[in-house]
Amino acid sequence: MQESHNPYTPPAPQLEAADRSDSQVPAASGLVGPYGRYCKNSLLGKILVFLLVLEVICNGLDLGIQNFNVRNLPFDQYSLDQIEILRGFLLGSFAFYAMLFLALIATMLLFCLWTYRCSKNAWLFAKYRTGTRLSFTPHWSVGWYFIPIAFFWKPFLAMREIRQESQSTRTGKSPVVGLWWAFWLTDFATSCLFSFHDAPSYKLSLVSAFISTGLCIFTILLIRQINHLQVETHLKLEKWSREPFQRN
Repeated sequence: MQESHNPYTPPAPQLEAADRSDSQVPAASGLVGPYGRYCKNSLLGKILVFLLVLEVICNGLDLGIQNFNVRNLPFDQYSLDQIEILRGFLLGSFAFYAMLFLALIATMLLFCLWTYRCSKNAWLFAKYRTGTRLSFTPHWSVGWYFIPIAFFWKPFLAMREIRQESQSTRTGKSPVVGLWWAFWLTDFATSCLFSFHDAPSYKLSLVSAFISTGLCIFTILLIRQINHLQVETHLKLEKWSREPFQRN
């Protein structure tokens, strides 16, 4: 019986430093890493940025809805026309939160896909530049988000590794990954705090919206930065493969 392949297991020692002779280096259009060819993430990144900007806007609308505080309005003091308007507002609020929920699900799924594809690219870069094996496979770069306890630090380490391998030189440093993860943990803690309140106060909602907005902003910065670095590094690798006699 043929043994099934575990996708979470890193490729076998085929990641040894690539021989940089012309016969070993693929053509520029065919750079292949342990997990496949280079993935272009510009369109996926633009979709994610759009959804994250939409979430920021929805956070503001959510605060407006909560400030209106329809639940505490004394319906017996309003005319029939005013009650109909309020009912329409309630229905509109329900539709708004339903769409917001769907947008959040779509954002999470696409972010996982983006992380997976960026990790594949990072493995490709590591193969052709240093021949080293990374600590996190593309599958586990996403999978650690769903492992209890470990999701407090493992996804951060995986994202930091992706960012480090995506830059063309090892000298550049950026606080974006650390700030993104700090807001992620704070947003998670705030969500847990919300679960213990049947009717959270407006001030708590305001703090939560601020944290969520900060998370969206730093996620956008993270996506744009890593996408830019990976495009730049990929172009340099292609140039290196086209110019065999100019390699150091």
